[in-house]
Amino acid sequence: MTGYVQINIKNMVDTLGEDRAKSILSTFSCPLNKDVEEFLKTKAIEFSKQDIARTFLVLASYKKDYVIVGYYTICHKSFNINPNVLSSNLKKRTKKFAQYIKEIGKYQIVAPLIAQLGKNYYNKYNKLITGDELLKMACEKIREYSTT
Repeated sequence: MTGYVQINIKNMVDTLGEDRAKSILSTFSCPLNKDVEEFLKTKAIEFSKQDIARTFLVLASYKKDYVIVGYYTICHKSFNINPNVLSSNLKKRTKKFAQYIKEIGKYQIVAPLIAQLGKNYYNKYNKLITGDELLKMACEKIREYSTT
């Protein structure tokens, strides 16, 4: 997406320090989903430091300054598949992407998950980006990670 800057929160904390990063994040407002707002303000930095999830701020130029217009968080999620419910063809395909866990008797697949996605309603910055654009950025980032 052109016209936007994406910043990994972990890099922001490394560069600016945690206190300054928290101050910047405090300007994010999402009245439509307080969980999205709360995650960014209270958990995103810690999850990044622990490498549980990666959060990316999306910035746009507004009145000669960059402002947070949204963010997304990506993590990995594993899920289990009972082999008894798979046809032989599906079982063969599943084996390509999954690992069989003997202790639980199931195949385990790890997949990327867009765990959080939100627009910043502070000062109507939400109008500077569409939900589609934000989602496309998250999908592109997943694609980028899966090819490296």
